[in-house]
Amino acid sequence: MEKPNTSYIDQLSVDDIAFKNKFINLIKKELTVEIDSYKKAISNKEYLKASQLVHRLKHKVSILGLKKGYNLALDFENELKENTNSFASKEKFDKMLNKMVKFLECL
Repeated sequence: MEKPNTSYIDQLSVDDIAFKNKFINLIKKELTVEIDSYKKAISNKEYLKASQLVHRLKHKVSILGLKKGYNLALDFENELKENTNSFASKEKFDKMLNKMVKFLECL
């Protein structure tokens, strides 16, 4: 599986360390809130709401350089919208979220 990185953030911030740190802190804060909301929606079987949260999360996935992860998030978002209850991508998606959180904790 891909590893998260800060390449995109580095490009955005050029050499502005203060901007980079603010951006990373914003991502950390939003990611935590969105993951908590996503997990709650899944446990409450609110799959349309969960798909909307996955849609928001996939942007964080992209920001952290996970190209394959973005496609995984897109697939999972569609599975949730279709509400087939199979959710074949859920386990991989959840593992990716955990990797993202652990990566951000180290920054």
